[in-house]
Amino acid sequence: MGGECIAVDPYYIINLARKKKLDLPLIHLARKTNESMVDYVYNNIIKKLSSLKIEKLAFFGVSYKENCSQITNSMYLKLAKKLNQIYSVDIYDHLRENVSCQLNLKKSKDFDDLVYDAIIIGSKHNEYKKFEFKSKLNKSTVIVDIHGVSLYSENVIL
Repeated sequence: MGGECIAVDPYYIINLARKKKLDLPLIHLARKTNESMVDYVYNNIIKKLSSLKIEKLAFFGVSYKENCSQITNSMYLKLAKKLNQIYSVDIYDHLRENVSCQLNLKKSKDFDDLVYDAIIIGSKHNEYKKFEFKSKLNKSTVIVDIHGVSLYSENVIL
């Protein structure tokens, strides 16, 4: 993932090139690949969770990139919304006070008091590298760490 402009700027370039009757196949392919990543990660999460009885999951880190509060064009927010169509999803992101969508944003300090069947770790916030995800979870809770950022990187996708 990069900055927010990485997701948006290629469209400006493609549009300008189209006006000048130029074809930019590499930029088109890069955009197509980047846009398919939400589905790729989603399908991998579903594969990992499909054989388990999952009702409630916690999604940690929905900001666009690590250690940043911005959620514009966030792959993780799109992913959390898709998962929320199947599971009950609570979002934890210590850098966000609210999320302007239909998802349930919780405070990280409240995490220990709740029970989840699965945890998804999205944004690579430094805080998640040392966070004690398993300290109060039941032993069957599955942790899917998309980037392998935490100490509990048992199910890494990227």
